[in-house]
Amino acid sequence: MRLGKILTGLVLAVSLLGAGQMANASPESDAIATVQRFATAMQTADGAAFDDLFSRGNDVTAIENGVINTDRAKIVATLSKEVGERKGLKFELIDPRAARSGNAVWVVFGYQVSMDAGERKMELTGAGTAVTRKESGKYRIAHLQMGHKPAARKAAAATARDGLVLVVGATGRSGPAMLAALKAEGYTKIRALVRDVDKAKEKLGSEIEFVQADVRDMASLDKAMTGVKYVVSALGSNTFNDPTNSPEFVDYEGVRNLALAAKKANVEQFVQVSSLGISRAKEHPLNRFGRVMEWKAKGEEALRTSGVPYTLVRAGGLGDTAGGEATVVALQGDNLITGQIPRADVATVCVKALGDPASRGKTLEVVSGGKGGKVDWATFFSGLKSDA
Repeated sequence: MRLGKILTGLVLAVSLLGAGQMANASPESDAIATVQRFATAMQTADGAAFDDLFSRGNDVTAIENGVINTDRAKIVATLSKEVGERKGLKFELIDPRAARSGNAVWVVFGYQVSMDAGERKMELTGAGTAVTRKESGKYRIAHLQMGHKPAARKAAAATARDGLVLVVGATGRSGPAMLAALKAEGYTKIRALVRDVDKAKEKLGSEIEFVQADVRDMASLDKAMTGVKYVVSALGSNTFNDPTNSPEFVDYEGVRNLALAAKKANVEQFVQVSSLGISRAKEHPLNRFGRVMEWKAKGEEALRTSGVPYTLVRAGGLGDTAGGEATVVALQGDNLITGQIPRADVATVCVKALGDPASRGKTLEVVSGGKGGKVDWATFFSGLKSDA
């Protein structure tokens, strides 16, 4: 494994800008200092420093070409070996910023790498994230992702604006945000799946197409899927008193039925909004309400095994604040316990996934990062590990 491959193969799963760093000593500034030491070790070929920089825990991860490496010793040894072989390497950290989440501190940063040693030349500009935690009085890196901006990603995404998009859950609390995100991205063929067309038109207007269907009725779903290229679903049960609308029938069987209908209709991609904490469904506080997290987990698995190209977006606590005011942070592994994100930002993630091959077959968790940041959507999905 060559350093050039590490630097260009490790791809960004989290955006460049995060929360503003604090001027005085703080967990944020200490975590940033750790990342700065990492940059120094890269530039000075100080291989011994990597052992002290990475967490001593057994859950250290790094992503290379979308594949997670969880072998701490291998990560440290590879970095130590390769920087020693690269003479004249310059590694400049750009605008590192940090934000706390529970016991961890995320640091998002840009970087420039250059090397001019005879015939061996390198010049890269990239971005990354390091999730740090305090161990023995200092912050160490538990999760590292880096990567340059891939070429031609935006051109591929632009073609995704063609085709009919079916929106499920359009009249729910996240529905209007989903419709707005589709329109902002340039989609003009939008169909909303609703139970009552007249009520839906009163709420959403008449600029889009409506189809009457019920996720519990397969025949109606077959009709709704006619001519559909993409499905974006914010489907979720909102009542626990009506047995016919329980999480079992909506979050599980509803998603399963949609996936089966989408497969039959040769839908190109199905994006489903889910929730943080699915992998700990039985212990999740919300699971007390109709076992909703367990049924969501079953719904996720039904989509994964349906044969339809999919993206599962596990959102943090949903809010109604304006989108685009904070960086969207994406991670995998379902290790976050808490986290918030506006519905508008979740909708944007879902819409940006459409037509992007890098988003397919993947499950990700999304929460808000720091204020004022911008997301590099061209690389947002490319560093994430596939489920398979």
